[in-house]
Amino acid sequence: GLGGRYFLLLATLPVLLTFGTSLRNLKVFNPRYASGALPAYVVILGEGLAGSSRRRSWILGAALVVPTVLSLGQLAFDPAYAKEDARSASRYLKEHAQPGDLIFVIGTDEPLERYYWRGIRAHPDGITKGDVGYWWDKPETEQKVLFEDLVRAHRRVYVLLLRDHYVDPAGHWRSYLEQVHPPQSRVSFPGVDIWSFDGGAPR
Repeated sequence: GLGGRYFLLLATLPVLLTFGTSLRNLKVFNPRYASGALPAYVVILGEGLAGSSRRRSWILGAALVVPTVLSLGQLAFDPAYAKEDARSASRYLKEHAQPGDLIFVIGTDEPLERYYWRGIRAHPDGITKGDVGYWWDKPETEQKVLFEDLVRAHRRVYVLLLRDHYVDPAGHWRSYLEQVHPPQSRVSFPGVDIWSFDGGAPR
């Protein structure tokens, strides 16, 4: 009846809206902001389940529980859904980068600057911090020229690839580095890669 269709709309519309927003990538952390509506959403679901027949309640309950369990399983066990291990990446860079070296970010350094290495943007201890984001308004060819200038001026280069698909979805920077500066060292943490190679300055 009309009541059942109305409940179905209330039960599915928030999920579909959140799913659609995620697909459009309108907000990177949209689940965090959407969680504020969770209590009201749970109340609506509970009211709908309580007002339904026993059979319909089981069907609707299963339709809610199954995807939730699958999602939690992916979050817990699938590396593709794991949170980026910026803490370990920061520790590695602190232990290996020396004065005269370059840390070049492709993606974001926000987790490092905010939590694990505050002040990294201020070039700590003689270590230069570069970022492709500084050149977002420049053509790709000019970005490469500026990057090569940095490489020549430093002894060793550490390229931090953290959420690089946000700024380089086609992977042009990874391909460029593979061809022009094949990494001498590759270190990976969940969601983070650090590639390093010798620069042009004498060691």
